[in-house]
Amino acid sequence: MMHRTTTLIAVTLTTAATLASPAGAGNATLTIGSAGAEPGQTVTVPVTLSTDDLVGAFDFAVDASGLVIAGVDYNGLLFSNGWDGWDTTPAADAHVTAACIFPQDQIVGSMIGLLDLQITVPLDALPSSEITVDLASAQVSDYSFIPYDLTINAGAILITSATCAEDVDGSGTVDFGDMLTIIGQWGACGGTCPADVNGDGVVSWSDVVMVIGQWGTCP
Repeated sequence: MMHRTTTLIAVTLTTAATLASPAGAGNATLTIGSAGAEPGQTVTVPVTLSTDDLVGAFDFAVDASGLVIAGVDYNGLLFSNGWDGWDTTPAADAHVTAACIFPQDQIVGSMIGLLDLQITVPLDALPSSEITVDLASAQVSDYSFIPYDLTINAGAILITSATCAEDVDGSGTVDFGDMLTIIGQWGACGGTCPADVNGDGVVSWSDVVMVIGQWGTCP
């Protein structure tokens, strides 16, 4: 008898917990990409979205260590009909928000291109330094406006040297440090990573050859 009572209570608690869970709530991830830029440049930093259900809205502030967010390009699948959302750019720590009402096949999946942030790098930025790009007060909601359990992956802007593209890490010298950076960024990068020396959108043996050919102190 004790065994049956315990089982009944366990089933009842499990059912109650299931009913209490908000319908439609799921997981979402916002990932900020990384890019290389010289001092004074305005660089494109992509933001991607991964979800396991429909997305109804998102809202966040861009935290780029106080740098000016020059603009937002709404060129992802969520905005394929040309709608631009709202933002407060140009501004430091700009606010971005949007409501999404599009078919499911456009907005469910992994690493969906959401939008691109245009960030202006100061003229006095030091080569080989990094500027963290993160999101603050971020929220992603489903179509019932129930917030997802949200994960945010921060990105960075790597300040490169203006002297030569082969100096991938901006140290002033083309050496093993640049080779290690190339290995770490190997593969497709959309032309937004400093290890893509020849700018073809892929970090490959072609970039290795260019680095070897420029080995030593940058001119």
